[in-house]
Amino acid sequence: PPPPPPPPPPPPECTGDADCGTCEVCSGGSCVPRTSLDVRRGAIADHGDASVSGSLAAVLTCAGPGDTVRLVDAGAYVTESQIRLPARVTLAGTSGAILRAGRGVMGRALVLVADGVTVRDLALDGGRNAHHLLQGGGVSDVSVLRSHLYDTRNAYPSGSNPRCHGLVLTASTRVTIRDNTIERIGYPKVSGTSWSGVCAGMYLERARTLNVHDNTVRDVLTAGIDFTGTLGAQITGNRIEDNGRNRAYGGPVADGITAYHNGHGFTYQDIWVTGNTILRSGNHGIHLSGRDVHIERNVIRDPWAQGILVMDQYTPHDCASNVTVHDNTISGIGSTGNRHAVYVGDDYKVGGVSVRGNGPDVYWKP
Repeated sequence: PPPPPPPPPPPPECTGDADCGTCEVCSGGSCVPRTSLDVRRGAIADHGDASVSGSLAAVLTCAGPGDTVRLVDAGAYVTESQIRLPARVTLAGTSGAILRAGRGVMGRALVLVADGVTVRDLALDGGRNAHHLLQGGGVSDVSVLRSHLYDTRNAYPSGSNPRCHGLVLTASTRVTIRDNTIERIGYPKVSGTSWSGVCAGMYLERARTLNVHDNTVRDVLTAGIDFTGTLGAQITGNRIEDNGRNRAYGGPVADGITAYHNGHGFTYQDIWVTGNTILRSGNHGIHLSGRDVHIERNVIRDPWAQGILVMDQYTPHDCASNVTVHDNTISGIGSTGNRHAVYVGDDYKVGGVSVRGNGPDVYWKP
């Protein structure tokens, strides 16, 4: 008799990545370990759903220290959940890649970072849903590079001030923020007939070793860069335009670059604010206190109040000592009220201040 026919081949293990495990892909009908951490936009409705194969959240579960996860397609990767970046992982984009917050992120941060995280070459779009665009607390060795952060939540019909800052890194160490654009941060909240809200472009409270270089911050509700309570900061080469937009709605407002009061009488140390350009600030251009503070070679135009203010007017007062205010270019100071290019408030624990090369309009309060 003829030999029996061979048994049929087994069915393929998979026909697509969705048939495989989170850290596997379908190749030749078999599930094999994922070798690439590239994320395609595809038809995925929620890139924050780790149960969806190929989503950003799913790929992040496969990433380990030293890995880079890349968004490789142009267009919006929408997430309805916060994206949590594991320690020592890089999240990178390619030209045109956007990580966008859907309504599921309403009132929360779009991206949460851990120690050693880098975010680079990526657009973070709050979609006017996210409360913050990137947030971390008590983290170290975090870098945000060459990215575009914009459009935090804009609807707060009631409740306390939203404090919807763009980039938030508090009590963090060795932070680098370089070559980014941060804009349209914070929109006024309606409370009765008033409009208010406290929303800075960068909120970097209580940092240790902070480097903020060559960023553009514009159209924010309050401060451009707020690094209250910081030890060791280099704030250089940044361009800040049209911060303090809340001035149009009656406040609160804030300065272009600010760090002068943390409520504990703590004195900031080793602060360098140099080579920045600040245009049309809704309050002071630069407002600092602290010890070993250097405010040099900045360009400040058309501030609403003082060009540079050195003092802390709130109790308990932060001291200001060994402060240099040198060679700044300041113009467009208003002629009404007590407004000056440089204002040093001696009655608020201020001493050891050197002021030179900023023009003749210096007010030293007795």
